[in-house]
Amino acid sequence: MTDQLDRLRAVARGDVATVVPVTPISEVGAPTTRSIRRGTARGDPAAVTGFQWWAANVAVVVGNPKPNSRTLRVALAATDALSRPALGSGARSVIDLSQVASELFDPTSKMVNDLIEAVEDSDLVVVASPTYKATYTGLLKSFLDRFSMNALAQTVGVAVMTGASPLHALAPEIHLRPLLVELGACTPSRGLYVTEQQLDDLDAVVENWAESARPLIERALFPL
Repeated sequence: MTDQLDRLRAVARGDVATVVPVTPISEVGAPTTRSIRRGTARGDPAAVTGFQWWAANVAVVVGNPKPNSRTLRVALAATDALSRPALGSGARSVIDLSQVASELFDPTSKMVNDLIEAVEDSDLVVVASPTYKATYTGLLKSFLDRFSMNALAQTVGVAVMTGASPLHALAPEIHLRPLLVELGACTPSRGLYVTEQQLDDLDAVVENWAESARPLIERALFPL
């Protein structure tokens, strides 16, 4: 195993031109990205071509008070863009906080506690909010306030915000991304901000952002 990993690192540096053979995934099973980052995956996680085999668990959290909002649409588009091609077929949890708003302040709510656990167990969390008074919503903050310090220390976070105009385009960087960092998340890429005027061309807008964000997030999820 050590020899194989050393050879992969050499490939990454460009010292050699080939990758060592890897045990077929059908024989070793598909480790999650979290188990790989924690060093507990079995088998050989060394092949660059094996990235698509590692299934990332993804959580999408949307803090818009309106159900099935445009913010939810943007968050899912961003998640889909990041999922090509490397995140595999892990579990995806979509959490529309408008559906559980009445229970957010009930510490005994099993539904909310289950949602918190799903986020904490995710490898990648996409957190999205509309822009309210130049920042994220109180609904989103109320949910994230339920998390303990460094609860997302094993998670890669992505900040997504929507707004009526470009005036608050830095809101994901100034407000939402630091909140994810406060919870311990790794946030390797810039956040995504989408205006109402851009919604008609959403796929192109998101893909333009994902072109630079995707490799940074993949490296954080799948470190060599």
